[in-house]
Amino acid sequence: MKSRRWYANSILFAAAVVVALSNTAFADGGSRSEVDQLLADPGSDLTLPLPGTINAWADSADEIDLAAASIITLGEFPQGRLNTKPPFIDWSKMEIGAYFGVATYSSDFEADPDWNFGVKTRVPVPGISWLGDWGFWGQVFMGHIARDIPFYYPKSRSEWFGAAGGVDLTFLNTELLYLRAQGGIMYAYWNNINSLQNGAGVIVGGEVGFYWIKHYPRAVFTINPQLNFDGDNWIIFLNFGFSYDF
Repeated sequence: MKSRRWYANSILFAAAVVVALSNTAFADGGSRSEVDQLLADPGSDLTLPLPGTINAWADSADEIDLAAASIITLGEFPQGRLNTKPPFIDWSKMEIGAYFGVATYSSDFEADPDWNFGVKTRVPVPGISWLGDWGFWGQVFMGHIARDIPFYYPKSRSEWFGAAGGVDLTFLNTELLYLRAQGGIMYAYWNNINSLQNGAGVIVGGEVGFYWIKHYPRAVFTINPQLNFDGDNWIIFLNFGFSYDF
């Protein structure tokens, strides 16, 4: 008789434990009705709510994505066109300089070599890309001449003035120097010196520039021989100067 009572009590205790454990499992993963629905129909599209810790992690991940996206700004990307066409004349690289030299005159001038000095400028022309680096150059200067002519000429010596300009081509450019060829027109105003007529002629030359500081091409010391010819007479200039790229 006692064994039957003990057996019945054991069954009731086991049933109570099973019910208690099932309620605990439902508290973590879902309601009892949702579990019953899933067991009754395994193919149903039942969406169970995620535990609170998983939902919190998902919200944090969304916040991290938004924070990372806010760091990206338009400043990280190139502005404007990637392939910008250079200007035909690049005025931002204009060079200005000065020089001092010696002018040697042909025999018809009847004059010994004499001094001259002037200022010069150059601007690169990226719009002309044929064969290399082209540029426009110009210079204005003052020279001196003393002619060996009879004393009765009232003005045999004086200062005279000139201006020249044209194009040049830089065909060599290294870390230490560059070489340029020049061509253009020169006009001479002889300041009423006897038997000399004002006029224009062609001028050609070559210029070698030495950079004052290595790897710094903006400051240059120059040697610039030039030849002017007006069809009858010639003048050879040998000029030493400096220029700076502003």
